[in-house]
Amino acid sequence: MKKFALLLSLWLIWSCNQKAETVAPETIETKTVAPKAVGSDEDSHGCKTSAGYTWSALREECVRIFEVGMRLVLFTLLEKQPLILTQLSTGKYTNGDWELIISEKWVLQNKGKIVFKQP
Repeated sequence: MKKFALLLSLWLIWSCNQKAETVAPETIETKTVAPKAVGSDEDSHGCKTSAGYTWSALREECVRIFEVGMRLVLFTLLEKQPLILTQLSTGKYTNGDWELIISEKWVLQNKGKIVFKQP
């Protein structure tokens, strides 16, 4: 047991005396990343998203939704493009053959046939 304690203490002393490997500062590779300027973000249409602008397909310009009002866009599997519905009256929106009626529940119709009805 004494031999084991002696070997253990010698090993501990030896391991504590080992010098850590150092690396010369000139061999360390550093990369400098320039900060992105505030307001330099633009989407594919040139709208500044950090300022709240988004592209309006209806107006074909950059708008801030909270300034121009609300529009209703529906994505369906039946159409390749999203549907942009125009409000006819309170709770009634249309776009050609499509009609959305919002009362207590939402009902979406295409050519008079119900496509979706909120449960």
